[in-house]
Amino acid sequence: MARKAKTEEQVADFRGRILEAALGLIEADGLKGLTMRRLAARLDVTATTIYNYFRNRDELYYAVRASGFERLHERLNAAIARKKSPADRLKALITAYVRFGFENAEYFDLMFVNRSVPKYRDMVGTEFESVALVDLESGLRVFGLVASVIGEYRALPTPRIRYLTERFWCETTGLVALINSQLLHEVESNVQKFCAQMIDDMHSGMLHSLDRYPIDKK
Repeated sequence: MARKAKTEEQVADFRGRILEAALGLIEADGLKGLTMRRLAARLDVTATTIYNYFRNRDELYYAVRASGFERLHERLNAAIARKKSPADRLKALITAYVRFGFENAEYFDLMFVNRSVPKYRDMVGTEFESVALVDLESGLRVFGLVASVIGEYRALPTPRIRYLTERFWCETTGLVALINSQLLHEVESNVQKFCAQMIDDMHSGMLHSLDRYPIDKK
């Protein structure tokens, strides 16, 4: 008797379980710990079952990254929803982004730091272009959310908002990467205090840049 086909909901549910299990392996052992065989064992299925959902580990990487960006977007949205003023929303955005990076170190590395994961532009014209595009679009949603919060504080020309969004990205990601890699601990005795000061400085620096920018400047 033929096995009954899974419903769309069942497929989506198991795909989500695969991503959760993949993330668990990454968090436990880093990228090197993610193999299709280990993933199958963690889910108590055969490797063939995993390949029915993802063609190979590269495709799985993109799916995990996209899931990470979606989670980050949800975290940032939740953080700013509790704040009313644009300045407070911007501070909440910085804080939530940094905390996400600390609490999801291996995930964050896969999303923002690891150079071994090909980017969308590397996949154009290949069989992985579509999945890489989903990953890119998920990341751009986060970028767009940050840009919108910056723009709430003051309406500026699009190029300036884009620059400030890129600056936000560089500053927050750099801080998380240096702390997660333990490099900052080599030169700073009180990393927690330093991090809090950096968040305050990034916030005040962003507000200063927004306040002082001439509205008629191109």
